[in-house]
Amino acid sequence: MSFLKKTEIPIALYLFISAIVLVEHFTGIGSSLVDSFNSGIIIVWTLTYLIGTYTLTRHNLNIIQRRRPGWYYSLILFGSAIIFFVLGFVDNSKYLWVQTNVLTPLEGAMLSYVGMYMYTCMFRGARTRSLDAGVLLLVTILMLFYMMPLGPAVWPGFETIGNWINSVPNTGAQRAILIGMGLGLLAVMVRTWLGLEKSFLGRS
Repeated sequence: MSFLKKTEIPIALYLFISAIVLVEHFTGIGSSLVDSFNSGIIIVWTLTYLIGTYTLTRHNLNIIQRRRPGWYYSLILFGSAIIFFVLGFVDNSKYLWVQTNVLTPLEGAMLSYVGMYMYTCMFRGARTRSLDAGVLLLVTILMLFYMMPLGPAVWPGFETIGNWINSVPNTGAQRAILIGMGLGLLAVMVRTWLGLEKSFLGRS
C-alpha cells in the first residue's frame, strides 16, 4: 500500500487535475473547479516561498554561527533581507528608496557583468573561424550599434537593420523555441499520464 501511495496516487491526481484543466481550456466546462485549482496553486506557491525563506535563514545562520569561510557574506545577506523585509511593512518610502537606489543599481551591475561575459564568449567563438561564428559576430556588432545611441547617428541604416533583425529572424527563432517547449511539455504530460515519467516522484 505504501508503494501505491508513492506512485499510483500522485500519478492519478496529476491525471485527474491536468485532464480537467485541458477540458476547461478547450470547452469552458468546469471553470469554477479550475479556479479552485488555481487558488490552490497560489497557496502552494506561497508555501514554497515560506519554505525557501526558512531554508535560507537556517543555512545562513548556521554559517554565521560556525564562522565558516565567507561567513560575513551570509551576515550581509541575512541582514539585508531583514532590513528590506522590515522596511516593506514599516516605511514604504524608505523601502522604495532602497529598491531604487540600492537594488536597481546592483541589478544593473550584475546585468553588465553578464553582458561582458557574453561578449568575451562571442570573441572566443569568433576565433573558431567558422561560418556560424562569423554570422554571430556580425549580428552582434550590428545589434550593438543598433542599441547604442551613437549607432543611428553614425549611420541611419543601423536602425533599419536592427528593426529587421528583431522583427524577422529574432521573432521566428523565439516562436520556434516556444513551439519546441510546447511540444516538450506535451510529451512530458503524455509520458506522465502513461506512468513513464516518474522524475517528480523522486525516481528516474
